[in-house]
Amino acid sequence: AQTCPMPFAYNIDFLEYGPLLSQHGIDYKEIDNWLIAGRPNVDNQWLLFVTVRTRQAIGMFEQILPTLAAEKVSFRLVKDQLVHYQLNAGFFGIAEVGKVLIIFPESLEQAKTLVHTIALKTTGLHGPNVYGALRIANILYVCYSKIISQNNEEQIYFKLIKPKVSASPFTIDKTYISKQKRILGGQYIRIKTLSESPKGSIIKAIDRKLGFAPVLIK
Repeated sequence: AQTCPMPFAYNIDFLEYGPLLSQHGIDYKEIDNWLIAGRPNVDNQWLLFVTVRTRQAIGMFEQILPTLAAEKVSFRLVKDQLVHYQLNAGFFGIAEVGKVLIIFPESLEQAKTLVHTIALKTTGLHGPNVYGALRIANILYVCYSKIISQNNEEQIYFKLIKPKVSASPFTIDKTYISKQKRILGGQYIRIKTLSESPKGSIIKAIDRKLGFAPVLIK
């Protein structure tokens, strides 16, 4: 009797992002799936989210890591390509999609400097939408953080607040200032957006062709 050998499984090597930080003189510590540089502060601070596709990440890092190093700013970065892919695919939940790099500026002035520099250096790149944050440039989003409660240095509970366009202290590319249509598909009248996520929005509306009956549109 002849035997058929089992096929060999392929080993896929995922690039680790830690050495890239070391090349730019950035000290960090690895905690679970993240690389943490500095001491991130979420107490009444603006946060910057940089979203990018896995295949464009290395080019993006080479553009902005020198800036992060020069500014000595704290940040959280996915630790490798595998976690990066899982994050964008929703493996860690919708709230984490696109949050490849989270930057914690020490002041509004530093945040504005970083926004201006990163926006200029990341044109032409793409990434998934970031839930619960305001898009201000191609792959750059912002929100405001506020601590709700704190038991100790290890247990901090905070919420993220998506600012209105009119309340944002940052210059926003006109491309990303969306004007919502009042009439959808020539049939539905928008009432309000109930929820938003990278997978789409849920909108409360009324149907003009069904006697103005209330409907939900996804």
